[in-house]
Amino acid sequence: MRIQRIRNRRVENALPFGKQLQAAAKAMLEDFVPDQDCGFQDGGCLMFAVALQNWSGGVLELAAIYRPDRPGRAQHVVARFGTELFLDSDGAGLESDLTAKMAALEGVPEAFIAGWDSALNQGDIPFDAMAMARLVRQLEHRLGAFDEASFAPYAREAEAVPAGPR
Repeated sequence: MRIQRIRNRRVENALPFGKQLQAAAKAMLEDFVPDQDCGFQDGGCLMFAVALQNWSGGVLELAAIYRPDRPGRAQHVVARFGTELFLDSDGAGLESDLTAKMAALEGVPEAFIAGWDSALNQGDIPFDAMAMARLVRQLEHRLGAFDEASFAPYAREAEAVPAGPR
């Protein structure tokens, strides 16, 4: 099952929250690096994922995407809600969405998701605590306060989205 699809090298979200998150990330990026052809997936994924985690008050956990030939070095960092829903600047997706995205857009076939351990994994993924704090404020401004009770239906909705051509 998939709740995101890739069309013309762009990620499209099926869930309303995925669309809102993707639009918020795009607007936030314009505030940080105007007129640039890059995104949070180009080195800012850790800051964005930690900002999501802080925005949620710690409800969201960090997870990382790895290559089989480099299991100790994260290729991408995301925030995870429960066990099924993963969030990054492209929106909200399932594990199958993230691994498909890594294969199609990042050239990382056979990627897998596991826990994030900053002591082991940060490598050359940049992190700036002040910028991350600014991202948290932007998330609150653009998405409102995180409310776990109202967020939980998105995980259930993700489970209910029928599989289709992606």
